[in-house]
Amino acid sequence: VHGERSGNAANVSIVLGRNKNETGEVQKAPLFIGFYIFKAANRSSVSTALTAANLVGKTNFVNALEVVNTQQLEPGTYIIVPCTFDAGQESEFNCTVYSSGVALDPIE
Repeated sequence: VHGERSGNAANVSIVLGRNKNETGEVQKAPLFIGFYIFKAANRSSVSTALTAANLVGKTNFVNALEVVNTQQLEPGTYIIVPCTFDAGQESEFNCTVYSSGVALDPIE
């Protein structure tokens, strides 16, 4: 996610939800989900930003259909990394980002 705004930090809410399968149901097996937020120096350095020094936010891992994090972020480029708590578990996620007064651009 890349946002530009002059001045102060913006309130940003990130909602990570588990996707439904082809029958419209969410996987029923327990799955602890969460995400990490990293700050990148710029849009071209996103692959090098995933370090502890660049970690600016994270959620607790919860056994739920969605997890939400709201915090203030300074203008810049951020990488949201959705994940499961246990290694080897996989799921499809939907990530929605809301902000107050700042335009957001996804990095693909």
